[in-house]
Amino acid sequence: DRAFSAVVRAFEIPRELPEALLDGFEWDLSERRYESLSDVIAYSSRVASSVGGMMTVLMGGNDAVAFARAFDLGVAMQLTNIARDVGE
Repeated sequence: DRAFSAVVRAFEIPRELPEALLDGFEWDLSERRYESLSDVIAYSSRVASSVGGMMTVLMGGNDAVAFARAFDLGVAMQLTNIARDVGE
């Protein structure tokens, strides 16, 4: 999408972050199965931590600690979402 590309360029979002998100979308489409917690965390890193990292850039964060906490929060939120889905 052009608008998203413009934001990525304007805020100098590292290319690896949106690419990780797209990679996670591909995992969704492939109906991949997750056999271990490590697999689920790898998925969560792609679909949620990448968003946390992009949000950190948009909010002006630029230090390693801010990114680490954003990535951790992304995984935690995705795990919560998955747990809620399993419960339903």
